[in-house]
Amino acid sequence: MNKDNVSTKIAAGMDRWQNTIEEMMHLRSPNNQAFKDNYWAQNGFDELRRYVKQGSDFSKELASILQERVEAEIYYSKCLSKLGTKLSKACKDGIGSCAEAWKHVAIEMEKRAEIHRNYSSALSDDLVKPMKLVIDNQLKMRKKIEANVDKTTRSLTEWRSAEAKSKRQSHAAARENEKLQDASLDISRISRSSSMGHIPHSILSAARADRITSSANEREAAKLQVKKRKTEEAVKKTEMEYYNVCVQAERSRLEWESSVVKGAGMLESLEEERLAQLKGAADCYLTLTAAVPPQLAEATNALVAPISNANANLDMRVVRGVRSAPAGASEQLLPDFYCEHTTLAMNRERRKQALLKILQLVKQDIERERKSKQGLEKLSMAIKQTPTFGNDDSQQNVADKLYHMRAMLTYLEAIRYKITTSLSQLDSRAPVQHPLSSHIHIIRDKQGLQQSILKVPPWLQTDYQNEVNKNLQPNFTALTKSVNGEDRERRDSIISRASSKLRIEHLSFRRNLEHRSAPATPISSAPATPTVPSTPETAPPAADSPLDWSERGAGDGLSNQQDSDFDEFSSQSGSSTDLHCMDKNISNDEPDHKYIGKCRALYNYQARLDDELTLAPGDIINIFEKQDDIWWSGDLNGTFGIFPSSYVEEITSCI
Repeated sequence: MNKDNVSTKIAAGMDRWQNTIEEMMHLRSPNNQAFKDNYWAQNGFDELRRYVKQGSDFSKELASILQERVEAEIYYSKCLSKLGTKLSKACKDGIGSCAEAWKHVAIEMEKRAEIHRNYSSALSDDLVKPMKLVIDNQLKMRKKIEANVDKTTRSLTEWRSAEAKSKRQSHAAARENEKLQDASLDISRISRSSSMGHIPHSILSAARADRITSSANEREAAKLQVKKRKTEEAVKKTEMEYYNVCVQAERSRLEWESSVVKGAGMLESLEEERLAQLKGAADCYLTLTAAVPPQLAEATNALVAPISNANANLDMRVVRGVRSAPAGASEQLLPDFYCEHTTLAMNRERRKQALLKILQLVKQDIERERKSKQGLEKLSMAIKQTPTFGNDDSQQNVADKLYHMRAMLTYLEAIRYKITTSLSQLDSRAPVQHPLSSHIHIIRDKQGLQQSILKVPPWLQTDYQNEVNKNLQPNFTALTKSVNGEDRERRDSIISRASSKLRIEHLSFRRNLEHRSAPATPISSAPATPTVPSTPETAPPAADSPLDWSERGAGDGLSNQQDSDFDEFSSQSGSSTDLHCMDKNISNDEPDHKYIGKCRALYNYQARLDDELTLAPGDIINIFEKQDDIWWSGDLNGTFGIFPSSYVEEITSCI
């Protein structure tokens, strides 16, 4: 019965194998020949699966990259559209051809944004979505194929394990049966032998001793026979089980082999579909991308006409019209200390000490600013005299810093004037005259506190800005070109002319002011004006005089330092005295006995600034004032100016 069942199972297995062979032959083709032949082994399908998975991962990564490209195009189009809208709003109120050109640029930005938006939509619809659809479908099919192969692989592995286990059991039962068979045979031989001649003496002695010492040998022989029958049955059973397991393992192997062949063919179809889809996607990408540049070029060509029609010179008329409009004076907010206001309750001595401390602090700052300005003026002269040192940008920066320093000196001078005026009121003295006094306005804030505002005079603000900023940098093109010949000389003389003009106008303003207010102005004692009564106040130090000649230079004709524009202010009583005396000395209708001396020129000296005198050997100069034996002021042939004392010798009589 068992043999009939086994024969039937073998016949069924052979029929199934024949069917599998026919299916394999049907799947064989030139396309899948390589797949079946290369991945026939048990580990071959795993390699095939890894290869196909790598291709699928590549397609998935490619789809992700293209999706990011689509998102980048969308984001770029949104940003470009937003910028175009902003530019349109910015140019809405613009006037002129340049503004009109930028309006067209805004339109071009919006067109470019629309092109990129359409391009991103085409990429998404024609590339990304179809590719993701193919990837998802192939992933589902690949999972089914791999699941079927994995199932048959697990079944084959289980049957192989069962086969090995059954084989071990069969072999163990056979070995046990052989041992019992050998033992039974030995006992039967001993018991049947009547003539022991042929048996060795040692074996016979041992057998005889066993029969004598043990009476249970017969029972053991019976037990041995029972064990032998059981082992024989176990051998038959294990061999049958081992055979059946081997047959089932072979069937499982055939099923696995069939699933591997079918899976390889299906994976080949999926891979072929994927590669075809990649090729089509590449062609589509090329087509869509090639269509973008002509559209962008068309949008760009629309800018040629409006940009060509833009004319900066015509638009500059509007700018010049705006610049020609009068601008308001700059306002400097001056500090108002508690001790300045005599109406506020404070001890007189403490008020005076506080004012003196503040005045000393302001003087220190003024001195510091003057020294800084002196160094900057030296740098300016070095830049002008050395063509390779600095450029137009450097000269402009120096001019701007000089303007800032002069403005700061004006600010500090106004503070010093306020403090000095408060001290004069505290000492019941007449207020000191100052060029900035009429430009300081006092208002009240919300708390009712006094607030002083200095409106910078035009002769301090407009002259310098118009002369330096306008002439030094008339247009932006000059910044990028080298200056040669007359242009360089013109550039080098701009700051000098501006400074001289500003200083001369300021001196004229002060002289007129002194002439108008001469009776009320305190006058310090001077040897040339004995008829004017002196005040009990002592003259201030020379450093605080209205004309700080020490900052002009060494007076040897080699100094390149320009005169300071703002250090001629002074709130001390001696300031008005010095200027007043100078004005009296330079008046053409005054007699010659007001001169303090005469001198003869020894060397040639060419005036560097408008307020200097040009000297030639033998010229006789009337001396008005000496300042530290460096710069003297005097009159040469009716022309008043200053000159270096090292170029002249003083004489006692007119020659």
